[in-house]
Order: sequence, then C-alpha cells, then structure tokens
Amino acid sequence: MTTILPSSTSTAFRATVGAIFAHHLAATAHAVEIGCTDGDREGRHVDPAGPYPLPSTSTLDSVPRLPGVRLDDGEADSRMRVLLASLEETVQCVRHDVQVRAQDVANRYHHDQDAHAFRIDVEELKAFAKAGVDQALERWFASVSDLGDRFPLARDRVLVTTQRVGGLVTAFVIGFVNFATDLANTVPDRGARAYEKVTDYFETVSSGLRHAFRGLR
Repeated sequence: MTTILPSSTSTAFRATVGAIFAHHLAATAHAVEIGCTDGDREGRHVDPAGPYPLPSTSTLDSVPRLPGVRLDDGEADSRMRVLLASLEETVQCVRHDVQVRAQDVANRYHHDQDAHAFRIDVEELKAFAKAGVDQALERWFASVSDLGDRFPLARDRVLVTTQRVGGLVTAFVIGFVNFATDLANTVPDRGARAYEKVTDYFETVSSGLRHAFRGLR
C-alpha cells in the first residue's frame, strides 16, 4: 500500500536529501583542497569530521506521524537493500579504478624518481576518486528521493540511512586523500615501496567497505 501525503511534505523531504548531498560534496571538495600537494607544496591531513555540520532530519516535522504503521508492507525495505547493494558495487568499482591508477603512478615514480611529477599525479588521483564517488552519490540521492516520494512512511528511515551512506562514502574519499597526501609528502623516503603501500592500503579499504555496507543492510 502506498500512502499519499501532502505535496509539501515531499518538497521538505527532497530539500533535506539535497542538503545532505550538498554537505558531502562540500566535505570531499574540502578534503581534496586541504590535502593538495601540487608542485612542492605539502598537503595536510583532513579531519574526517570536516568543518561542515550535517543537516538535520528534523525538517520533516510536518510529516504526519502514524504510530504503529509499518514501512509499506516491507517493499520500501526491500528496495532500500537493492539500492545499497548497487551503491556498494559502484563504490567498489571506483575503489578498484583508483587503485589501478595509483599503482601505475607508484610504478612510474619507481622508474622515473621524479617527486614533482609524482605529486602532480597524486593530485589527479584525488580528483579522480572524488569525481567517481560524487557520481555514485548523485545516483544514490536521486534514487532515495524517488523512494521517499513513493513510500512516505519510510522517509525517516531513508534519511537516516542516507546520512550514514553519505558519511561512509565521504570517509572513503577523505581516507584516500589523507593516505595519498602522506605518500606524496614523504615520497623520497618511500621509493620503491610506494607500490606496496598502495596495494596494502586498498586491500584494507576493500575489506572495510564490504564490512561497512553489510552493517547498513
């Protein structure tokens, strides 16, 4: 059963989803900017909490509360799990693509020993990772906006899950930026071990993402 609520509540819901999306775009952009190691500049580590407060889900106070009513016969839950599985697959693909590029960059530095070029390559890697994650988040937020329109009683759950998803995926970008910044700042000391460091890091990230997404479902 699909419950019809006033259109104003749908507007409030979509505005809240949009605010969460904007927050995470700003957080990843901030991470890439702070961690910049372009040229000879040393980047800084980024606080995963970021300087941006998360928008509150309390903007949905206008949505009528119907105590005891379940999530539209479980269909919303089922659709949410499908969306989460799709997002996990997309994020893992982004992770794999970034890993392959990072390994290529590490190999190139091993042969050329050009620290300046390595730092520039690392900046391009950060931007590549952010772009991939931003696209994944954009698809996610569009999907959950539609889900909230179809299943109004599930909106609170959708928002909570969406905040957790945004935090998880943003943490992936910030974690990579911090790792890459450290690698670029100390590249003369890493030498041939850069490739090994990259491989070890992404193996840990892959496992961590699987565990985190299981927790969301």
